[in-house]
Amino acid sequence: MRPVTLITGASAGIGAELTRVLLCPGPVPTELQTRAGLRGDRAQSALLSLSAAQVARIGYRGFMRGKRVVVAGIGNQIALFLVRMVPHAALLPLLHWGTRFAARDAERLGVSAS
Repeated sequence: MRPVTLITGASAGIGAELTRVLLCPGPVPTELQTRAGLRGDRAQSALLSLSAAQVARIGYRGFMRGKRVVVAGIGNQIALFLVRMVPHAALLPLLHWGTRFAARDAERLGVSAS
């Protein structure tokens, strides 16, 4: 999940006020993934994936409401909540397993994992 920062205001001048929002979009399907032959898991796509337009609307709405962190979509919010509940001692091996599994799939499809 790559965070995005939206910044408004003048960056030059003394006393310029900046507003930052951390936008956590989750997986966003792109043409690049399609061209690379990557197919997301249907369950993940249905629960976590939002279009770029949906993420932009959610991010802008959160920005206008003065939120500092905006997590797009109910599926991503639930995933974030669950990750917070899992002890790090269990979470890190799970993440390692998931990363190895994804790399193995990419290798099988002939796509570079980097």
